[in-house]
Amino acid sequence: MGKIWFVVDLVERSDRELGLGTRTDTLIAIGQYSSTIETVDAGWCKDITDQGATQIAQSSKSLRYLGLMRCDKVNEETVERLVLQYPHIVFSTVMQDCKRTLERAYQMGWIPNTSNAS
Repeated sequence: MGKIWFVVDLVERSDRELGLGTRTDTLIAIGQYSSTIETVDAGWCKDITDQGATQIAQSSKSLRYLGLMRCDKVNEETVERLVLQYPHIVFSTVMQDCKRTLERAYQMGWIPNTSNAS
C-alpha cells in the first residue's frame, strides 16, 4: 500500500477523531484513504466546498460525524441532501444542530407558545 502525504493544520485527537483546518482536496483524501476515521471536524475551514463534504461522506465507510460549522462554501441544500443520503453520519452545521435541538425538545414534550402575548 502506498503512502499518502498531505500538509494540513491538523489536530489529532485519537485514531478515530480528526480536527483540521484544511482544503477540500485534503478532506477528500482523508475520506478515500482512511478506513478508521469516525469523526472529522472541518469547522471554520473556509476552503471546504460542497464537493469536499460530499466526497468524504461518499468515500469514508467509517465516518459517523462531519463537523461543517462555518464552512461557508458548503451550502445548506447540499447538507440536507447528504443527511438524507447518509443517515449514519451526523452533519454538524448551525441549521442541522438547531433542527436536532428542536426535535429533542418536541420529543420531551415541549410545545411552542403560539398565542399572541402582549
